[in-house]
Amino acid sequence: LKINQSSYKEFAAKIFKKTNDPHLAAQTLKDAEDLSKARRAETFAREKLGTVGAEYAANTRERYVIQGIGGAGGGNNRFDILAVDKDMKEMHFIEAKGVREGGQPHWGTASEVYKGEKITYRQGTPEYLNHIARRDPDFLEMLKNNEGLLEKMEKGEITLKGVKSATWPKGIETTTYEEFTFELEERTIKELRAKGVPVVEESQ
Repeated sequence: LKINQSSYKEFAAKIFKKTNDPHLAAQTLKDAEDLSKARRAETFAREKLGTVGAEYAANTRERYVIQGIGGAGGGNNRFDILAVDKDMKEMHFIEAKGVREGGQPHWGTASEVYKGEKITYRQGTPEYLNHIARRDPDFLEMLKNNEGLLEKMEKGEITLKGVKSATWPKGIETTTYEEFTFELEERTIKELRAKGVPVVEESQ
């Protein structure tokens, strides 16, 4: 029997219907609420562990976290962490995972319907990063506030690196940091332009 945040109230109501015992139903509801809160807290703690570990791993590679983007609990359709080198020649798009003791990182998916077709993207792939780039409002704001940044990404003057980072409970020293190079798709660039990222006119 699976009890989660969306089903525990229904479960308590079924207990009352079966037993006609309001005290048992109330205790079941309280226990389920406590369990749900504990699970949310554990999930947030793992997210925080993954974030701290990824930032540590980036810093050891002399990549510096861009403030105002991502972080633990940031929600869907947002990058976890962006980081750059001191010369702005590389930008790292980091997917950060905290891992349970004895477990393995879980790379999730995101989906959309595009031109009438459902498309699913897996975390840790160029396609997923482009999907998020088209949606992350903080990434969009960064591009709007830094004239010419999108052009540098498009022309390859800034190398874009996707990163799959995972941290285990024994500490940030356990963090893995798997890099791959990717590019912004033509569709991504067009949609970012349509959302207000200005085109920089080349000087004559």
